[in-house]
Amino acid sequence: MAADTLLGCRPVRAPGPGLRALTVACLAALASSLPAAGAEPADRLRAEADELRKTNQSLTGQVDAVQAELGSLDAQLAGTRARLARLRAKGERLARRQNEARTALDAARGGLKVSQRRLAERVRSLYEQGKPEPLAVILGAESLDDAVSGVEHLTRIADDDKLNIERARAARKKLVRLTAVLAQREAENESLRAAASDAAETLLGARAQRLSRIASLGTLRDSNGRRIDSLESTARALASAGGSTVIETTAAGGSRLMTVVATGYSLPGHTSSGIPVGPGVVAVDPAVIPIGTRLTIPGYGRGIAADTGGAIAGARIDLWFSTQADALAWGRRSVTIGVGG
Repeated sequence: MAADTLLGCRPVRAPGPGLRALTVACLAALASSLPAAGAEPADRLRAEADELRKTNQSLTGQVDAVQAELGSLDAQLAGTRARLARLRAKGERLARRQNEARTALDAARGGLKVSQRRLAERVRSLYEQGKPEPLAVILGAESLDDAVSGVEHLTRIADDDKLNIERARAARKKLVRLTAVLAQREAENESLRAAASDAAETLLGARAQRLSRIASLGTLRDSNGRRIDSLESTARALASAGGSTVIETTAAGGSRLMTVVATGYSLPGHTSSGIPVGPGVVAVDPAVIPIGTRLTIPGYGRGIAADTGGAIAGARIDLWFSTQADALAWGRRSVTIGVGG
């Protein structure tokens, strides 16, 4: 295709003198209508870099907002953890009081049993020995003082037994109420601890999400920063070398990414490799892209390096279109293509 590959100029048959003149005219018109080689692609790359800078500014704002949310979550988490610690300490105090109350209740029950057993033993002894009537005590006394002391002793014994039993019953009743109250307080405290623990877990989950978001935004911002550097480097290279500098990076799947200047054309005929031109036929500099290499061109689709041209040197390719309108619509643009893979 060589130097006859030009945008929108279609020779009908093998070029003669008139056709060659037309070709030269087309080339001259094309050269006057398009900007200097490398200028437009470089400007586009710089514009893309500027857009990425704006995106990074937005990302920085998002990071700041998420970090503010993270600070609020940390404050809430600290408060929740402090409250949980207080509830746990209170729960331990309630547990100790419950244990003390149970011990006291067991003692009160034991005291009541002892008092009841002593009273039963005394009643049984009196039954076996005969009831000591106060009159018998008086008549059996050797003196008035002995009589009075005997009667008081009988009364005191009866009162002591009654008082001990009443005290034991009252203590038992009080301790039963106390253990019930403490059990209720412990249940309420346990419920509050569970709620505080759930709140802490929720806050931890939200905190982890914010950290992940910050890391994701930071990764994207760093990636954009590297892309900005690459774009500016490519723009400088294109501007200084007239658009013929080869810029490559590595893509997933083992293919290469190459930034090139792609021009649309619609000439009929055959390629330098002998095959007819057609959709997907791409003219390349074989020193940069070997003939037969599969290519992926954004906005064009899959292609194969199958042609060369004298005007195609360095990071330049020509894309074949079936109509002149499609070729003109494509024009000339800087694209990052996939090479191989």
